[in-house]
Amino acid sequence: MPNHCQAALEKRVSGVVCSESPCRSLVKQNRVYKKYLRRSCLIALVACLGWSSSHADDEALQIKSAFVLNFLKYTDWSPEKLASEESPLVLAIVGEGRIAAVMREVVSGSVVHKRKVAVKIYRDAEEFKSDGASCHAVFVTPAAMSAWEGLRPVLLDRGVLAIAASPGFCAAGGALNLVEKESRMRFEANPGAARVLGVRLRSDLLKLAVIVKSDGKVKQ
Repeated sequence: MPNHCQAALEKRVSGVVCSESPCRSLVKQNRVYKKYLRRSCLIALVACLGWSSSHADDEALQIKSAFVLNFLKYTDWSPEKLASEESPLVLAIVGEGRIAAVMREVVSGSVVHKRKVAVKIYRDAEEFKSDGASCHAVFVTPAAMSAWEGLRPVLLDRGVLAIAASPGFCAAGGALNLVEKESRMRFEANPGAARVLGVRLRSDLLKLAVIVKSDGKVKQ
């Protein structure tokens, strides 16, 4: 996050006060601080991480990667899917290219839900199907979007958060999709599709998203 955004957040959070007794007030302030800071960080990401065509390509890819990392933080999986705290939270990337390399660099090793994030890159959908369906999230690169229709049935009710940065992804049953609007990165969310995939998107995330409504089910 840009330094000026972080500084602004800290200044705003420092103003949180409580009118209760000193001990209870301190406990409550700490809880409010943590909750407020988490939500404020997400808002700051959306507000501050704008980009334009004049920026270097890698910077735009780093911004997309930062969004993906925050998507993981604001998604809930079933207890069964997160059974072991020792095991990593796995983000699969389908499709090669610069975006896959940058996303691995930005996201790998981060801590989400008390677990380190591991990133696996798959050359194509067929390689993913043979090994990747047990992951917690999948990012489908633009180069691999033609394979999404065939990938989606494999992921249903498997507890896999499906993310992309391609037009129409949420309408086609994806959970989260990055879009460029007015020289800034925004995102769409399809909570119905997320439920069908077996994950839940938190309300703090949905409040900042453009909501796309569909049931996310595979049409026969």
